[in-house]
Amino acid sequence: MMQFVHRFILIISRQKRGGEENPIILILHIYIITVMIAIIISPTIPLALQLFLWKCVDSLPAPKDHLQIFDLQPVGQMQNIIHRTEEPEYHKEYLFLSENPIAEKVYIMDDGDYATMLLASEY
Repeated sequence: MMQFVHRFILIISRQKRGGEENPIILILHIYIITVMIAIIISPTIPLALQLFLWKCVDSLPAPKDHLQIFDLQPVGQMQNIIHRTEEPEYHKEYLFLSENPIAEKVYIMDDGDYATMLLASEY
């Protein structure tokens, strides 16, 4: 079973009149991007960490790989996160304090219409 979470992105676009672009009039469009998160993620990965992983993906420049891989490992009282992709090749490591660091592998898969976060063990 999947739960749906809606993230809203405000995109500013220019209004066109009579086929010509009017640079003065800006219209705010709200696009809903449906993000499916496997229910198993919610109790396993703390919400703050889930949001951080989404932010990591959102901050990547285009083109983005459809499969984002996150390796989460405890290092003492620190949470180590290795974010990587295969195409284009990408690798970045994060290390920060955590009350309860966890060891998991998380995938975020994005087909353009839907993005799904799930544990590698559920794939």
